[in-house]
Amino acid sequence: QDVKSLGKDYDCVIPFSGGKDPTFSLYFAVKELNLRPLVVSFDHGFIGILCLRIGIELLNFWELILFRSLPIGISLKT
Repeated sequence: QDVKSLGKDYDCVIPFSGGKDPTFSLYFAVKELNLRPLVVSFDHGFIGILCLRIGIELLNFWELILFRSLPIGISLKT
């Protein structure tokens, strides 16, 4: 059965850190496989601001949702 016919909001979950490998995985899922992924990120406080900025722009361009998880004690100063 085609996963699109199930009526779900997301077809898969893709972990995303903003690096080149996760970015390619995201591109391949969206553009080549026509999937609608839920993008998740665990921000341990060491993700570079440039990676984060590029990642957010990419997610906005493809109209994707990012679920960002932070450990206790980390603030959202990005």
